[in-house]
Amino acid sequence: MILADDGTFYLPISSDMPATGQNERLMKFAGDSVSIRGKVFERGGAHAAVIEEMNAEPAAR
Repeated sequence: MILADDGTFYLPISSDMPATGQNERLMKFAGDSVSIRGKVFERGGAHAAVIEEMNAEPAAR
């Protein structure tokens, strides 16, 4: 899960068919702040994101 600054949770999803897991891509950023670029989807109150690019944010001072 990805927690946005506004408190929204996003489920990382894949655009591949069949879908592939995203855990391996996310693990190196676990617990850190990141910036993400990609496509966001919402349905029935749930949010998901297809991550195209993900970068670590600089550590807060």
